[in-house]
Amino acid sequence: MGTIEAMRQVLAWQGGVATRGELVTVGSPALLTRAVREGQIDRVGQGRYVLPDIADARRAAAAAHGAVSHLSAAIAHGWEVLREPDRCHVTLPRGKSLPVTNLPRRRKNVSYHYATLSATERERHVTDPVRTVLDCARFLPFGEALAVADSALRHCSFDHDELLTAAAHIRGPGARRVRRVAQHATAAAANPFESLVRAISLDVPGLTVKPQAEIDLPMGLIFVDLADTRLRIVIEADSFAFHGTRSALIADAARYNWLTISGWRVLRITWEAALDDPALVAHWLGALVNLQRLESAG
Repeated sequence: MGTIEAMRQVLAWQGGVATRGELVTVGSPALLTRAVREGQIDRVGQGRYVLPDIADARRAAAAAHGAVSHLSAAIAHGWEVLREPDRCHVTLPRGKSLPVTNLPRRRKNVSYHYATLSATERERHVTDPVRTVLDCARFLPFGEALAVADSALRHCSFDHDELLTAAAHIRGPGARRVRRVAQHATAAAANPFESLVRAISLDVPGLTVKPQAEIDLPMGLIFVDLADTRLRIVIEADSFAFHGTRSALIADAARYNWLTISGWRVLRITWEAALDDPALVAHWLGALVNLQRLESAG
């Protein structure tokens, strides 16, 4: 005879969601009823069950026979994102109506979308990795979408050529944004903050930056967040989380001094500036490009 723990293991293996048929194969209908009564397994829809501690997005997807999607799916895949969504995103098969019972208690915090879902997406209740990036690229601001795409490539969820091919087949509203995200996505980006700063730099005329660029200094070989080697411009995405200690301050000051005396112009961008005032960051970058050009011409 099966156990409740065996049913919970089935749920865990499938990402927290399973059907009644899948669970009773390792237990029994009576045992499943008991597990629900004791709160060890939750019933969220007709024949759909989840682990109690499942994320709201997966719970909503299971209840509606859909798939976690967009930025919620990016998080479900384990990718780093610029900021978590303020609501769960769930995609339902086209023509599917919302369930009228057992919806998540925080239904107002769920955004439902409609699209064709693959059999695997319906089974696992989360959109495919490439599809997740394309959805984010279509609907999110460019910087946030680029952060998702960079993170997916950094985690080797698929390769860049696969993303480019998929983006080339996108049609309709947002298709141009999707292709732009795919074109500029790279696994070399270290984190979402750096991706955002790079996204801003892409709109600055004359500036071409490389993420995690190598620079050989008298102190040794260092890696900077972003660099335009032609203009000898370095852009550092400065987060207090990584630069808030005395030892970090000492190391940063040494890097900055060596870069400066070696002929590099360094611009340091804070999280707040990049997120809250990207136009100001773009102005700083444009001004620095013009300054370097004037000095080179003189």
